[in-house]
Amino acid sequence: MKASALIATALLTSGHVYGAIIPEYQVIVDVSRLSTCPQARSSKLYRLFNPDKESYAYTTSLSAAAAIPEEFEYDIVAARLFETVQPSTVPLYHILNEDTLDSFYTRDPRERDALLAQDLAYVDHGVAGYVFPRRVCGSRPFFRLFHREAKHHFYTTDQDEVDRMIFDEGYTGPVIAGFVISAK
Repeated sequence: MKASALIATALLTSGHVYGAIIPEYQVIVDVSRLSTCPQARSSKLYRLFNPDKESYAYTTSLSAAAAIPEEFEYDIVAARLFETVQPSTVPLYHILNEDTLDSFYTRDPRERDALLAQDLAYVDHGVAGYVFPRRVCGSRPFFRLFHREAKHHFYTTDQDEVDRMIFDEGYTGPVIAGFVISAK
């Protein structure tokens, strides 16, 4: 990747400095301001937890959660996603490793395609929902973290959880997968 296509940034959070090199495609500029915020129906993105393997699974459907092995238990609603495209939203793609149940979410089709090409265990599960590419309408960052040893992703909108997972659990990141409406 050319140096001109990268943007360096630093984020000071909770007294800690995170540094990041951000690919140009993840930086959204010149997006018009919304005159009104979407009032469309949203879906819950559920986070499930397996305490034995200390791993997480994600689903937008509790009926689909029934197909997930029973050692996973309900954890929280990780985010709310728009069910249909709304003004200024983009698709949030879901790629699933069906062997490990690792979910990978991204709003970038190139990132999705690259993962599918490099790791055949991942399967494209289409669009999970729609998110904002930047903070508007009171949206919150939907953080993606990665555990290198476990080869597993973790998602949250909670900055305290981000800090805990990085400093206590060995995750790296964060990357903002998109901006979502409140999980409440």
